[in-house]
Amino acid sequence: MSLTYKYLLCIFVLFNTTLIINAQNVLGIHTVKQNKGNNEYTIKTQISGLIGVDIARVIYSIENTHTYKNSANNPFFANRKNDEVKFYIMAIPPSGILNVEFSLILSDIGKYIFPVWIEYSKNEVKKLVNLSQINITNEPILAFNENPNGNNEKFLADQKAKEDAAAKLKQEQ
Repeated sequence: MSLTYKYLLCIFVLFNTTLIINAQNVLGIHTVKQNKGNNEYTIKTQISGLIGVDIARVIYSIENTHTYKNSANNPFFANRKNDEVKFYIMAIPPSGILNVEFSLILSDIGKYIFPVWIEYSKNEVKKLVNLSQINITNEPILAFNENPNGNNEKFLADQKAKEDAAAKLKQEQ
């Protein structure tokens, strides 16, 4: 191999190594937990890969029909405007990991998708990264009525028969 190709190969390897070392791999993982209320959920997001980031803003696209409640475990300033909830982070921990937590009361039963992204600045260069979206299927919590006599199978069968009869009567009307 000629000397020119060796130099080009060396430059290519150094360039790729520098890109790999400086690569910012931002990842967001959401945990959604239903609270005691039928439509209330606690949402926790852990965002990693922010080592060396100066400031950041985490944005959740949540329609105004749903109620946002800040959590005592969330130290970040939050702002709700134009169907978005924004969290402003002025100092990223040295670990490069952020934990955002809040509660959300959904307006109705159904399936909801909430896009999430983060904007951050590193070395005076701004970047925007789409994180995984939050998916919530909001279904009513059905209370289990236990029969005090201990014969739950017969009790549940009787309940089901009553519900079926009521549904059939309603269809006939």
